[in-house]
Amino acid sequence: MATLGVSSLDEMYEILDKVRAMASVASVESWLHLRIVQERYAKPLDKMLAMRTHANGPAGGAAKGVTKMLHDT
Repeated sequence: MATLGVSSLDEMYEILDKVRAMASVASVESWLHLRIVQERYAKPLDKMLAMRTHANGPAGGAAKGVTKMLHDT
């Protein structure tokens, strides 16, 4: 997971293309915030990843853990 700041859509597309071309990258999902009103990180990424490894398996458990965590805040 990464957060990028770009100055143009062209720059965003260029970076995404470079990331997609990396052999170690299986897939890329992206979204664009048109205007950020508030950004809050109540749960650090390391805690989210730890929940993933303790959930019901590596695939489905991650979504359940993140959903639970979001409801707990």
